Amino acid sequence: MRAPMMIALALTLGGCPKEAPPETAVEAPARSMPEALPGSEFTVPKPSVHELSNGMPVFVVENHEVPLVDVQIVFDIGTFADPEGKEGAAEATFDMLNEGAGDMDAATISRSLRQIGSSLYSGADLDGASVSVSGMSKNLEQSLDIWTSVLVEPTFPEADWKVLQNQWIAGLEAEQNDPTALALKLHYAKAYGPTYRGRAADVSTVTALETADMKSFYETYVGPGNARILVGGDVDPEAVVALLDARLGSWNKDVDLTRPEPVPVPVESSVVYFVDEPGASQSVLRLLTPTSTRMAPDYYDLDVGNRAFGGAFVARVNMNLREDKGWTYGARCFTYYPHGTGFWGCSTSVVAEHTADSMKEILAELEGVLGDKPLTADEVAYMQSSVKNGYPAGFETTGALLSAQVDIQRYGLPVDWTAKYLTGVAAVTPEGANAALKTAIDPGKLAWFVVGDREQVYDNIAALGIPMVELDREGNPKGE
Repeated sequence: MRAPMMIALALTLGGCPKEAPPETAVEAPARSMPEALPGSEFTVPKPSVHELSNGMPVFVVENHEVPLVDVQIVFDIGTFADPEGKEGAAEATFDMLNEGAGDMDAATISRSLRQIGSSLYSGADLDGASVSVSGMSKNLEQSLDIWTSVLVEPTFPEADWKVLQNQWIAGLEAEQNDPTALALKLHYAKAYGPTYRGRAADVSTVTALETADMKSFYETYVGPGNARILVGGDVDPEAVVALLDARLGSWNKDVDLTRPEPVPVPVESSVVYFVDEPGASQSVLRLLTPTSTRMAPDYYDLDVGNRAFGGAFVARVNMNLREDKGWTYGARCFTYYPHGTGFWGCSTSVVAEHTADSMKEILAELEGVLGDKPLTADEVAYMQSSVKNGYPAGFETTGALLSAQVDIQRYGLPVDWTAKYLTGVAAVTPEGANAALKTAIDPGKLAWFVVGDREQVYDNIAALGIPMVELDREGNPKGE
């Protein structure tokens, strides 16, 4: 099944109330942070490392609390390898793997999985691809048989592709009428320009895709040479490696792979990219600026600093726009670290008539935190305690355990990255968090994306004095 587009970017856009608050606003009362709570000690489970006969690495994280197991093969291939004009090839290839394999059609694969209580997923995104199976540990061998066939014997049936193709095209057409999806698409296009991160599959490229393109993509890029296997759950490491080796140990295939560097377009001075959404009662707002990488010395400082400024419910941006003003149901700021340079930004949806006001409030909050209203010790301490108490929940399932390992492997992070995360967060000081925000963010160098009703909001945004570029729904400048 095809995954939702661009979900690697988990940046939820808030909604907004249907009715705006009164025009006359009162001064918001001074806010104090909730009391920081102590957290219990937590140790991230460490994987054992193994190798199949063909050299493919296997990482196993044991979790014997429930009789379940997840097996995932992760490939260092993604949409960056899509041929120009055939954007969507990687997604289509992996979406089609479980539509037919060996002597099984899609219905047989689905029925066989249901009979043993297992599920299988295959998909690709910007930076990687995977094929995974999960189910009861007692049925692991049967699950692996189906998983292996899907992985090494795909048939790419033409009839099934036509069904998926039509569904995909319908989804893309629907996205053109979804302001949130449109803002996210423009975000990528303007942030990365003509690089692979700025190009997305559209109706024309998906229409052009054929099963021959998928077979070619599979033969060129899918093989053990750019893959690793991750196993989590109620398993014995040596036993599961033996099962995997019996099925994939002799799989040998050369893979030609060169990953391009997705260099973002610098933001030399602030600009507003505007798309008209006639009649919209709310406006979608996004803003971003390129920042550093996960390996930057101030990574943890920026992490905690952003949480206090805009990354949590009680953070300044959300408390201002939602709690004080009532212009939105939620506003969040984020850091995003793909391959190469990362980004800092914010996203929300606001009552249309307060679009420009919301932009002014975000700018005011930025100027405050970077100027005479830096983060306080209480704000930093609360966010540190929030992370400490919430972090263990991210490792409660075998899937979550594997997800952490995927990031380590995919982005070349230190093997103890997850284990040292809490230590890094705990070491952050208010001075460090404030310094990191100042390094990462320049209020005069922000790319704004606004999708809203031109008649209601355009003139008020223009009055802010930020240069504006009006775009059509394909991201092309309108007029001059």
